Amino acid sequence: PAIETLVARMELHSSADVLTLSWHGAPGGGLYSPGYMLVRDRASAALVLAFRGTLTTGDALTDLHCSFKTVSEASFSGKVHAGMWEAARRVAAQLEAQVSAELQAHPDWELVLTGHSLRKLRCFAYAPPCAMSLHLARRVAAFTTSVVYCNDFVCAWSVGSSRDLLTAARLLALEHGVVDRTYRIVTKQARAQDGSPSCSAMPCGPDPRGAPASTSGRSASSASDADWYTSITSSLHANMQSEKMYPPGRVIWILPRPKDDESCGSEFRRTNRTTGDDASCGANAAYANLCMVDVDNEAFGRLRLSRTMISDHLPGPYEKALRFFDLQQSTHR
Repeated sequence: PAIETLVARMELHSSADVLTLSWHGAPGGGLYSPGYMLVRDRASAALVLAFRGTLTTGDALTDLHCSFKTVSEASFSGKVHAGMWEAARRVAAQLEAQVSAELQAHPDWELVLTGHSLRKLRCFAYAPPCAMSLHLARRVAAFTTSVVYCNDFVCAWSVGSSRDLLTAARLLALEHGVVDRTYRIVTKQARAQDGSPSCSAMPCGPDPRGAPASTSGRSASSASDADWYTSITSSLHANMQSEKMYPPGRVIWILPRPKDDESCGSEFRRTNRTTGDDASCGANAAYANLCMVDVDNEAFGRLRLSRTMISDHLPGPYEKALRFFDLQQSTHR
């Protein structure tokens, strides 16, 4: 993007506050070379290092170098995404001197890291990949906040979850009539929702909004299907125990508000429900029907298979939802 565009969009003081702009990565690009920019945000008294999401072939190959790497530093140890660790290490080497000089020149400022995909430090990750082992992901919560939108598959995908998916496919292949029965259950759920948004999927992890509804009052066939579904998913989950990576830090999950649920996201900015066929996950979401839920990193231990799992990873839904919540906060100040 042009410098003038960045200055206007980020409301910077002048183009001189754009210290480094390497939107296509290091010279020559390639593996472990993410795009980034380093800017002074005078209004927030912060030095901001922002990373671009996956765009080039080199970025994709870095993402796919997803084996686990054990690291041990002075203040932490654990397992991390090997490709992203190497990319971060290279960017740190490139910018260390410049960042140190800026923080020395502005001793009251803090360093803020952000991206789609040393002193005082804050990090905000939007649509973050699974980059850390569980204990390490929880440990960085004091200075790292991750935001996940609906069914974004990237936030639950790692080598371990891929292995679990293969295990589930193998087990389901041994279950007689599983395809027809699953299709019947899913279509019934879709009709029952009557256009309301849902992030439920299979196989999925624990729902942060609580346990599924009781089967009381349903027809015998519906109750039978529900019991079978519960039984088969419990069996699958018991066999899906591969070691995984998780999104880092405190995780805020943007989810559709269940019908008549007044507890969803009560600790966050509240919004009123909307009705209509446009109330769904994805780029055309009715954002007034969404809420923000604080969840444990372990909630992303399994892939959530959904028709919006790819579109929910795009920057558009994230930006629109967050702008909506910000507008609601401003309205109620």
